[in-house]
Amino acid sequence: LRADPVRGAAVMNENPSWVFFRELTGPGPLGALGVPVTGRASVAADPKYVPLGAPVFLSLDRAEPNGLWIAQDTGGAIKGANRFDSFWGAGDDARAIAGGMAGRGSALLLLPRASIARLIPAP
Repeated sequence: LRADPVRGAAVMNENPSWVFFRELTGPGPLGALGVPVTGRASVAADPKYVPLGAPVFLSLDRAEPNGLWIAQDTGGAIKGANRFDSFWGAGDDARAIAGGMAGRGSALLLLPRASIARLIPAP
């Protein structure tokens, strides 16, 4: 891309969703909160609907993702109130689960009452 900036720009304009990587040492990739995400515990969510750091209880039509997760990341394709992307970590088991992951169900957002009062506009 650097060697031919004109053609590089054309390549990057092919898909508006691209990621640049950098090497990290230590635990997992960093989520939108700037802290490492945890396999089998972190989900990406739309911050317009789910505050980052909030606990989310998922109940889906498949067993693997059911349970308590923490919204620690966002994603370009994660748009809407009931869209989540579970992070399964690294390795063969994580790849096998994440590769075929899709599910339907419900999500319960767990928030303190004071937070809810701030999120809901007064009449």
